[in-house]
Amino acid sequence: QGRPAIQVSRDQIDFLLMQGNTVKRFAKLLGCSSSFLYKMSKLLGIPVRSRVSAIENEDLEHHARRLQDLHPNSGYEISDCLLAFNKEHCLKAATARRWSSTVARRVYHVPYTNSLWHIDGNMCLLRWGFVIHGAIDGHSRLITYLNCNTDNRANTVLSQFLKATCLYGLLSRVRSDYGVENLQVALFMNVLQGIEHCCFITGESTRESK
Repeated sequence: QGRPAIQVSRDQIDFLLMQGNTVKRFAKLLGCSSSFLYKMSKLLGIPVRSRVSAIENEDLEHHARRLQDLHPNSGYEISDCLLAFNKEHCLKAATARRWSSTVARRVYHVPYTNSLWHIDGNMCLLRWGFVIHGAIDGHSRLITYLNCNTDNRANTVLSQFLKATCLYGLLSRVRSDYGVENLQVALFMNVLQGIEHCCFITGESTRESK
């Protein structure tokens, strides 16, 4: 016979909508899908979809402009669901203001060659069994090593790092992400330069030099 049918009355739908509940929340309370509630409301003659946008254009634009004044750096996607029909003339000015006022960022500066190397790995080929490891000098932008390997072990990264130092000389500091594959490089730099030198800097991958 299957599971019993869900019984939804007109009074239930009217009451929950008057309380400000969305169809999605209402469906979760009843344990059914949103499409089922839309279908039932249509059969019962309850205009659920029209209630979502029951606001005059002038009032809607007023609220949108107030939202822009309160949050001038917000993207246009925030109001896209409400202003799909008139966002061109309502949001164009705020968008232009955001583009004209760029965020002030610190200037990236490394004083000399071998002052700082950035090392990182790329896992985009991991499903085929390959990992790319590379390093770049922060001052000259010279790629000191770039290799494709079949593992992501710390000793593999260290061997490539040591070969690069033999070619280009010892360096002062290294910058990397929090990956454990860089652990042996960190130990090598701390032994070479000393812990007090802060020779190994870690941070998020998004801050790395690509």
